[in-house]
Amino acid sequence: MEDIRQEVINNDALSRWAVLEKQWPTQLARVDALLIRDGIEHEDSIKLKTTAVKEWMFRFPFINSILIIGKDKLIFFGNAEKGDLLQAALANAQSSGKSVTVLKKSEPITGDEIKRLFDEVNKMGVKAFGVFAREKQKGAMIEAFDEELRYRGYEEVDVSTQIQEIMCVKLPADIKLLEAACNVTAYFFSNLINKLEGEIDDNAKPAHSAISKHMEDYLLKAKGTIEKRLGVKAEFFDYAYSPIIQSGGEYDLRPNAENNDNALSYDCLLLNVSGKYLSLICNVFRTVMINPGEDDKNNYKALLDLHKRTIRGLKVEKPLNAVYDEIVQYARDTYPALADKLPVSLGFGIGYEFKESCLLINKKNARAVESGNVFTVITSFKD
Repeated sequence: MEDIRQEVINNDALSRWAVLEKQWPTQLARVDALLIRDGIEHEDSIKLKTTAVKEWMFRFPFINSILIIGKDKLIFFGNAEKGDLLQAALANAQSSGKSVTVLKKSEPITGDEIKRLFDEVNKMGVKAFGVFAREKQKGAMIEAFDEELRYRGYEEVDVSTQIQEIMCVKLPADIKLLEAACNVTAYFFSNLINKLEGEIDDNAKPAHSAISKHMEDYLLKAKGTIEKRLGVKAEFFDYAYSPIIQSGGEYDLRPNAENNDNALSYDCLLLNVSGKYLSLICNVFRTVMINPGEDDKNNYKALLDLHKRTIRGLKVEKPLNAVYDEIVQYARDTYPALADKLPVSLGFGIGYEFKESCLLINKKNARAVESGNVFTVITSFKD
């Protein structure tokens, strides 16, 4: 817990609060405060932005709590341990002209606690809350809070897109952590390649799911190694999802593909490893071909050319649809037989969320690249 506490303090939540305040007149002009409900873990709950924005601001998810963030006042409602952690993160708030109120809830919560929470909200002069409308939360605390919220007639405005746009511009500290995430993920990807080479040399054909399980097990074994070699705190690294291995002619090019129990086939392998370090996510997609024919080699060379050009095209102030259009036109001029087999998107932003939809590299997205954007570039040919 002490390591987590130190990371929370090091994250400089006040500077991130200042980022929100600076963006308020434009991105958050329709609301008076952000309302971040976070209920119990439940299969029907969605917590993508709910978790991401708290990890962005505090480096900690503060599960099962209510967080209200205004321009200069913040209210936290949660258990005593989390409340103490948040106060440590914002210890210097008063000197920055900010006010922080921590209300510690009991289990189960009482009606008086909810009323005290809204008494504090009233002091903020809030009429409209910015919320994540699609991320419905569960639990007794959420039900009691929402009932009082409806009774008092507050307006709720969905700010999911606006918050993602704020978080997609990474701060220097975020970039440093993303670099660490990439280094560690690349290390584990190399282990995956070594594992596959060994299986092929032995003429073994393990199931795709078994290879993925090996990678999960290896993560636990290699914690000490990555700390020594790569200078990271291993307790804060994990896979964003289980490594994915595909072969045998049936391929799912989506990042959220799943492993099956089919045996490894010595043909074309699609490999996907996604790592997460202190809340920041990166991803490696690769194709490995075994004894490819000349057409396969030529197609891959063409794809690699387009992939590198896409990366080079991602320049500050350049619209993302211009990046996409240039690649499609280059493919038509250089590889006419393959141009129509390109995907509708060449990648997207990545960071606190696996997929930042505001940074899709496609023909419709006119958003310009900004300094601090981070992308995962994914090029492929269908069929």
